[in-house]
Amino acid sequence: MLHYQVIKLGFDSDLYVKTGLVDVYARRGDVGSARLTFERMPEKSLVSLTTMLTCYAKHWELKEARSLFDGMVKKDVVCWNVMIDGYAQHGMPNEALLGALESGRWLHSYVDNNDIQVNVRLATALIDMYNKCGSLEDARLVFDKISDKDVVGWNSMILGYALHGLSQVALELFNEMLEA
Repeated sequence: MLHYQVIKLGFDSDLYVKTGLVDVYARRGDVGSARLTFERMPEKSLVSLTTMLTCYAKHWELKEARSLFDGMVKKDVVCWNVMIDGYAQHGMPNEALLGALESGRWLHSYVDNNDIQVNVRLATALIDMYNKCGSLEDARLVFDKISDKDVVGWNSMILGYALHGLSQVALELFNEMLEA
């Protein structure tokens, strides 16, 4: 009825009103109507994008939320928090660290591009960050480049494998550590 009144009174082209309608549908759990209203908006503001993002995140449609989030040109702290909270609330802690992984990769790239010396401590911090973000491949690449590995570096990589259920790989690496 509310949507009908908006159309009848000629407010259906108002961005603020349309965003409010998306929010109303989302709060009622009518994701389909929220999506349809959102998609029919000729222009979308950061607020309307975040409203739809919130709708998806609250109603277990995290794939759609991530797709919308990735397509956003401008992102503020609110939309980052919506995505992180959506993943965390739905039992996906590794995905909740999406901002940390992107930031960590940027930092790692900065180190590489500016010829900053990567010592064992810095490499271990990178390994730990990649492990916590679920990117074991990146962690292993950093680990393999360490020429003078210490026990902390070895343990960080072993722990990464163990925490992600790769106990056999962790044990193999532990044996490599003992041999080294």
